Amino acid sequence: MIIMNGAVISFSSKRHTTTDDSTAAAELTEQHLCACDVEGLRNLMKEVGLEQLEPTVIYQDNQAAIQIANNRGALAKKTRAMDMRTLTVRNKIEDMKVIPVYLETLKMLADIGTKALDPSRFEILRDTMTGYGLWKSIREGNLHEYVSMMVKMMEKISKEWKQ
Repeated sequence: MIIMNGAVISFSSKRHTTTDDSTAAAELTEQHLCACDVEGLRNLMKEVGLEQLEPTVIYQDNQAAIQIANNRGALAKKTRAMDMRTLTVRNKIEDMKVIPVYLETLKMLADIGTKALDPSRFEILRDTMTGYGLWKSIREGNLHEYVSMMVKMMEKISKEWKQ
């Protein structure tokens, strides 16, 4: 799921063509696919004069996948099968095109396309991904709460990016 200006502009949810033997491997596969989509959209935006200088944040709820993607050392025996995907993501991180950032599972928007959700969580994720959450906050007079939540999230991302 790729979000731009508060709403989803690209969303894909399908079964993997490979069999991953761990959750970290599956998450790294998705991180790789997302990083490739992000790079394509970054190139498109650059062509129309809207170049993005900062890396694009890829939210990840699996800390092992983040560590594997960020680690420039040799891969462990268990993770060697992930070689090409891992190296591709690592190169995109090194080139400052993407940066993986941990986000707890309950706040993961992409879950709307991959898991069965209770109605209240579905509605929150739906409203957030369509940009309606912002409009709803404005209409209900809760804009201050929505903006402060977004500012806190951006500050967290900024701190993690600087590390």
